Amino acid sequence: MAFQEQLVPEATLEDWQTVVDLVARLSGVKAALIMKAWLEDDRIEVLVSSRTPGNPYHPGEKEALRSSGLYCERVLQTQSMLCVRNALTSPEWSQNPDIKLGMVSYLGLPILQPNGQPFGTICILDDKESVPSPDVITLLEKMRDLVEGHLRFQDRLRLQQLVADESLLRKLLDSLPASILLATLPPCLHLVYLNEHFRQACGWSQEDLPTLKEWQARMSPTPEAWLGELERLKGAVPPLDSFEHDFTCQNGRVLRMLTSALVVDDMLVACSMDTTELHRSQAELRASEQRHRLLADHAVDVIWTLDLESRRITYVSPSIHTLLGFTPEECQRTGFEGLIAEESLPLVLGALGELFAGHPVEFISQEILQKRRDGSTIWTEITATRMQDRQGRPPEILGITRDISRRKENQARLLKALEENQLLVSQLREALEKVKTLSGMLPICSHCKQIRDDEGYWQRLERYIEARTEATFSHGLCPACTWKLYPEMAAELQAEMDAGS
Repeated sequence: MAFQEQLVPEATLEDWQTVVDLVARLSGVKAALIMKAWLEDDRIEVLVSSRTPGNPYHPGEKEALRSSGLYCERVLQTQSMLCVRNALTSPEWSQNPDIKLGMVSYLGLPILQPNGQPFGTICILDDKESVPSPDVITLLEKMRDLVEGHLRFQDRLRLQQLVADESLLRKLLDSLPASILLATLPPCLHLVYLNEHFRQACGWSQEDLPTLKEWQARMSPTPEAWLGELERLKGAVPPLDSFEHDFTCQNGRVLRMLTSALVVDDMLVACSMDTTELHRSQAELRASEQRHRLLADHAVDVIWTLDLESRRITYVSPSIHTLLGFTPEECQRTGFEGLIAEESLPLVLGALGELFAGHPVEFISQEILQKRRDGSTIWTEITATRMQDRQGRPPEILGITRDISRRKENQARLLKALEENQLLVSQLREALEKVKTLSGMLPICSHCKQIRDDEGYWQRLERYIEARTEATFSHGLCPACTWKLYPEMAAELQAEMDAGS
């Protein structure tokens, strides 16, 4: 990380406290300060403040830096000494924010980091007009040099610690499942380290890629714009935007890589992940989704998905228009419950509740009535199953709706035919029962021809048959009985018949 982000050690701050206390006492001013500039945050902070009576500044206080009108802002901008004898008599400094604290005179010098970047300022302020003597200016310069010496010493300690940790760092970087490289910033762009994963995955060694230009040459397309950002981001904290690119391995294989980079201590750290298999899997998944969507869009049955939490239809195939008269977009606006007839709604909601609760049931199959766009209803069969996510939760329902109106009509006709058949069978059974009543041996009088019934009573033949069948009798005389009972009438009839013939 860049030096300006490092915390100054407590021991160093104690030494700097002694410095500002000494400067304030020897120069006879109200306040002596070491200010820390946070350029990336546009803030300036009181890092160390002299312990002098009447000093209005306290460590930790921060103010906006740019366009603030502060004395220290001018010092940081010009990187040179600033001396203000009396701000009240100067049109340039009469609106300075420090005047509100009574500080009208100022003497300040810039403090630089070891890499030449601004660190802050060392300054003295007083509540009366002051003309600093050459001795005071020299004292302030020497104290500035002392502070910058502390910063250089801290930087050397940091580098020594980095060297001491290098073997451990290499072990950590070599164990990472990503390709790591370290390189210097422009104009040199020397590649100083490749981890073991990079060498194994790509086949290139550090000798093969001595600079970033060689690494860049194996990318297609070549990201000149990305490399151009390195100078701008020199010493900056934010990483470069990640980008995907092709990378040609030593064996000629082309990998799809996702690379991100960060500038750390004037060094570029780039991390690349092999996304070749991921892209292949995504391409196969997209192709599979397209095939399934093609099947769903052209299926006769209606295929749909439903978000269980919101009860919102997330997809419905175009065949819904043939079934219910709605377009897929109208179905999604209407909502799932708006497509179910009132008498079927409790059944459907109960079944969906079972799926949402995660009960053992994996799918449901129900015959329900659904509303059509013209206000009529239609019988459908819904088969639905829950689709679980990686956490095992059932966030979505996959369903198929089929038109069973013809099946219902056939069932109704079959039921009616069964009822008619049952009536016919009943009538036949009744007729058979009646036929069976006259079957078997019947006791009949040999003279008067009366029949004895089951109860032992004698009945005339015609009355017995009429009681047990639907037959009725009409009476007359056969020719034999006519000659026997009425011979004169029979003779007349015979004569008339003979004459007519």
